[in-house]
Amino acid sequence: MSNLITETITEPQQASKFLFDLLDENKESLGIGFLGLDERLKPEYPAVVVLSGGKQKELHHTHVFLVSMEVLIMVYHARLDNSHTQRTKEDLELVTNIENTIETGEMNFNGAVVFAFIQQTAPITGAARMNDAVVGTQMLVAIESRKGFPYGP
Repeated sequence: MSNLITETITEPQQASKFLFDLLDENKESLGIGFLGLDERLKPEYPAVVVLSGGKQKELHHTHVFLVSMEVLIMVYHARLDNSHTQRTKEDLELVTNIENTIETGEMNFNGAVVFAFIQQTAPITGAARMNDAVVGTQMLVAIESRKGFPYGP
C-alpha cells in the first residue's frame, strides 16, 4: 500500500480510486484477470469492477461534517456454463481474499478515512456481453470520513 494516496478522502470517486489502486497492487496475488474502474467491460474472468456509489453528509461536530460513502465492488467470477460447485468455491475464495485485502491493518485507507469495511456481499448474475451470462458477487464497501467546513476569506 506504499503508492496509495493518503490525503483525506471525502468523495466516492476518491474512495473508488483508492480501492482500485489497492486491488491493482494485489491483482496478481488475488488472481484477478481484469480490473476496471467505473466501467462495464469485463473481457476476462475473474473480473473485478470498482464503482463509485453514494455519499451522505451530516453535522458531526462544530464545523465538521461526517461523510458516509459507498463503493461497489462487482466480482464477476465465471460464465454460467462452468460447474456450480467449482464456480461457487472459487467465487467465495476470491471474495474472501478481496475482503481480507481491504480490511487490513486499521481499515482506514492509510489514514485517509476514519473507517472502511465490507458492509455487505450479495450474489449476482448478469450478462457481460451478448449471450455470455456470468455469475459473481456484489461487495458493498462502507466508508466513513470527516470534512471540515469550508471557510472563505
